[in-house]
Amino acid sequence: MHYRAVWSSLNDPDVLQRCIKSCDSVERIDVDHFLLKFTIRIGLLRKKLVADIRVIESDLPQYYSLIVEVDAGLAGKVSGQTEVELVDEGEHTQLNYDANIQLSGWLGRLDLPFLKDTARRQMHRFIENLVLVSVEKEIVNDEA
Repeated sequence: MHYRAVWSSLNDPDVLQRCIKSCDSVERIDVDHFLLKFTIRIGLLRKKLVADIRVIESDLPQYYSLIVEVDAGLAGKVSGQTEVELVDEGEHTQLNYDANIQLSGWLGRLDLPFLKDTARRQMHRFIENLVLVSVEKEIVNDEA
């Protein structure tokens, strides 16, 4: 898939919603700002949260850096920074990314490794889903 198509998918709220597990909605506030509403489930507990996602640096359509912040109320705050790079390889695109996560408040004091591992797994799952949804979108566009 051409890197411009991948870039388009990375910035399409509908595609993002389909790629993120438990995502209820993605709202584009402006070109560099999204609000993502999602529900987490831990055992019998369910909590609706909002992720504030902002592009802080970009070199369109090859690179951007994002800051993600989720306020979990009394549980604390989850903050992360992700760098995404698209490398044009002709008909294919290599997607490189690096993500860091910080936990504060009650979540940070617990310092539970599984929370960070869960966040990393979710990021990997997002990338896998992005590839699948992007390919599906490209097939539909080619047939139209």
